[in-house]
Amino acid sequence: MSLNWTGMAVGTMLYFSPESIEGRDFDIRADIYSLGCTAFELLTGSAPFAGNSITALMSAHLTQPPPPAGRIAPHLPPTVDSVFARVLAKNPTHRFSSATEFVDALEGAVAGRVTVPPTPPPAPRVPPPAWACFPTGCHAELRQPSYRPDRCLDCGRDRTRRGDRRVRIDAQKTLNLQRLRTHRRCPQPPPKAAAS
Repeated sequence: MSLNWTGMAVGTMLYFSPESIEGRDFDIRADIYSLGCTAFELLTGSAPFAGNSITALMSAHLTQPPPPAGRIAPHLPPTVDSVFARVLAKNPTHRFSSATEFVDALEGAVAGRVTVPPTPPPAPRVPPPAWACFPTGCHAELRQPSYRPDRCLDCGRDRTRRGDRRVRIDAQKTLNLQRLRTHRRCPQPPPKAAAS
């Protein structure tokens, strides 16, 4: 979360602390709450609170306890639930007082008890179908953009800078790589039988 020039809070609502949502004063414990949300998501694969709208998500942060982590990720021991209950407490005074204290508690809760499920092997690479050529043929040229990125749109002045050049070079490299990746020979139609 950060403050923009008008003083409004900006951040991802998935990780906002209740006191931030309510507009109350907050301290390091709001960051520890956000860290707890992040750790929960990293360990389970989903955020601790969800909703179909921003209002529902805010309400979940304000009123709901975090779900048991083991219900979402069965490889986690039940001991992590008490750690997440504390780090995601609605009242900041009930949370850990430092990130180190939280990490130590989490490490103690999982010490030697977490068995990470094996990662499934990657899916075999399937070549694209033969008909997936460029729409105008395999040897179609990619057109250069018709606009001039080195010209200021509102006043026509040159605004070429090192950063602008770098962006154009990177864009051209990307186009070239895409051209190489998708360029292949089109299948030739079968020869027509000779008329007798």
